[in-house]
Amino acid sequence: MIDSPVALGCILSSEKGLLFALNTNDSIFQMVENAYKVTLAGAFVPLFFGAFWKRATTQGALTAIFCGLASWLAVEAVLGDDSIVPPQLIGFAMSILGMIAGSLLPQRIGLPSAAPVPAAAMAARGLAESSVRRSDG
Repeated sequence: MIDSPVALGCILSSEKGLLFALNTNDSIFQMVENAYKVTLAGAFVPLFFGAFWKRATTQGALTAIFCGLASWLAVEAVLGDDSIVPPQLIGFAMSILGMIAGSLLPQRIGLPSAAPVPAAAMAARGLAESSVRRSDG
């Protein structure tokens, strides 16, 4: 029995990939090309900008992934191969715009939350504040 969810996920995705490969008429080149469309539209920009742009943020990366994949899938569904520009390049361009806009706009996602203050620390702050007040008056 498989105890690890990661191992189970790897086995299930491998089985899905094998079933797809056995039941498709695409060549291996077409299957690899299709796999890299997803990577280009959704993953490359956050990876590249995260490594080389100091102002990249979590919000920018999530916006880039969403914009890139959504625009690629929309153009692919509506126009398909009739598009003047390949749909994955439109997704790539939208991903870049999403990364820049999401990183430069006010941050709503990925902000560190305030750590809870222990009761002892609050009590110490209260004592410190009361002693300051007494010395002022």
